[in-house]
Amino acid sequence: MGTVTAADPHPSFLADKDAKVFVAGHRGLVGSAIVRRLLSLGFTSVVVRTHAELDLTRQADVEAFFAAERPRYVVLAAAKVGGIHANSTYPADFIAANLQIQTNVVDAALRCGSVRKLLFLGSSCIYPKFAPQPITEGALLSGPLEPTNEWYAVAKIAGIKMCQAYRIQHGLDAVSAMPTNLYGPHDNFHPENSHVLPALIRRFHEAKATNAPEVVVWGSGSPLREFLHVDDLADGVIFLMDQYSGLEHVNVGSGSEVTIKELAELVKEVVGFRGTWCGTPPSRTAHPGSSWIAPRYRDGVEAQDRPQGRPRRNLQMLPRGYKTCPLLSCRGFLCKRAHLGMGNVVSGVQLRRRLLPAVEERLTRPRRLVRELPDLDAGRLCRLIRSGDLAPCFDPAEDAGGGLTEECPICFFFYPSLNTSKCCGKGICTGRTERQ
Repeated sequence: MGTVTAADPHPSFLADKDAKVFVAGHRGLVGSAIVRRLLSLGFTSVVVRTHAELDLTRQADVEAFFAAERPRYVVLAAAKVGGIHANSTYPADFIAANLQIQTNVVDAALRCGSVRKLLFLGSSCIYPKFAPQPITEGALLSGPLEPTNEWYAVAKIAGIKMCQAYRIQHGLDAVSAMPTNLYGPHDNFHPENSHVLPALIRRFHEAKATNAPEVVVWGSGSPLREFLHVDDLADGVIFLMDQYSGLEHVNVGSGSEVTIKELAELVKEVVGFRGTWCGTPPSRTAHPGSSWIAPRYRDGVEAQDRPQGRPRRNLQMLPRGYKTCPLLSCRGFLCKRAHLGMGNVVSGVQLRRRLLPAVEERLTRPRRLVRELPDLDAGRLCRLIRSGDLAPCFDPAEDAGGGLTEECPICFFFYPSLNTSKCCGKGICTGRTERQ
């Protein structure tokens, strides 16, 4: 199929921490996790731009940005994303915006002359609807796509092929990673644009808040899904940037699966919903099979060159996974917190695992909603929420793409790349506040 490029004479990614790293899409679920990981590893020049500062769908603006900043590494995590409803309703928007973003960024990375490596983040929806399970990378383009999100999937497939074409024709070191279903801080809870896990959280939360007797979950509950905490994906991205230069895309996942029924029961328990839930007629969506990074690398990448260890989080740590989400208390689960560190870079980035027990009792006392106490100052509200006496109201601000605007730290919507934050306007405080 493809070939692995020869060793680069330049320093490895992890040995080049003073170089400029442009993370496109830093305010999203994936991009924000990658920025956090880069900063924690000591990278000193992580370059980010908001949509207002740089519209990636405008070719001239993207070319001007690359000419001015001249980044050495690029992580393309920016995309127009959404759930089944949004993909079905706005197919032209999804295919056009994503094709424009990918084309502009990849081409500008080549033309500016400074980029040593680019990583493109795709999606598991690129695989055929009825591909054999678990899905390997070879299943790409082997059958019809899931109709509900084929427009987004076609754009992502084009991104993979664009990276391959630019590698073959121009020698651009561009690689593609296909993550499985993701969850974690800064997820999207929009009623139309969210994916399965945040959609379930919102649905159960709203049912509890309105004392609804029942929650309807799309599908029978029997399909299997693989979930990966976004911080574990960030570790995988770092590994691929440092160690992988192959032609073929790579699946990134946890290697374990859960049924939608089990997921719904978990969310129900965490949210504290006392009613019942039921499923609609069954549906089926393909999910990629993966070990920690992938079932295998193609074309001569040996198994020992893959990162060792396991992802540091699992769904039993759901409250911690959504620690910045006001729907879920950071307390409430008997769990183990796993920390995954970066090992010896020279030997191939050994990922070592350390488990630290973190046993916390579930809060049983009733909590008042923020909206019931409108006159409290922001600091007092923050202390009440963190103590568990107060439950934040759920209504995060949403931008045109269904994500969050600049975040309010008191509402727990916070991105580390921002020096100041603006209140979401619909949460628990108002006005502008400096980050503590």
